Amino acid sequence: MSITTGSRDGETVMKIEGPMSIYEVTDLREAMLEHFRETGGFVLDLAAVDACDTAGVQLLCSARVSARRKDRPFKVLAASDAVIDAIRGIGLSPSELLD
Repeated sequence: MSITTGSRDGETVMKIEGPMSIYEVTDLREAMLEHFRETGGFVLDLAAVDACDTAGVQLLCSARVSARRKDRPFKVLAASDAVIDAIRGIGLSPSELLD
């Protein structure tokens, strides 16, 4: 997994590449918390995530809830098929989590 931060349309975007599974969520959570502290919200690009499991979906849910509780932005610019399939696999609609 690699995480990069860049700018797109005036927003700071966190791009995640590779797997987003139970093996990566601890490191990913720390990176997301740092990103949240620095930018005040979550703008994520998940287009290059090649594997996602329930731990990855749970992390996305947690990030979304945290951002909303603090009235901060949460936006997913793009999500790979692996992310969409994992979300559907636990019975959620992608639009519930990613919009």
